[in-house]
Amino acid sequence: MSNKKSKTNKDAMGGVGLNNVERRLQLLYPNRYKLNIVNSATHYTTELMLDL
Repeated sequence: MSNKKSKTNKDAMGGVGLNNVERRLQLLYPNRYKLNIVNSATHYTTELMLDL
């Protein structure tokens, strides 16, 4: 998935945040997931793989 970055700071507006996403994944799928995040100048690109 790829998302265009906003020019405003979403975390100050109450966004979920990448650290929170990773913490929740670890709680729900301990050592059974791989999250790749690419942070470019204009986009975030993520890939999530789950071992179910």
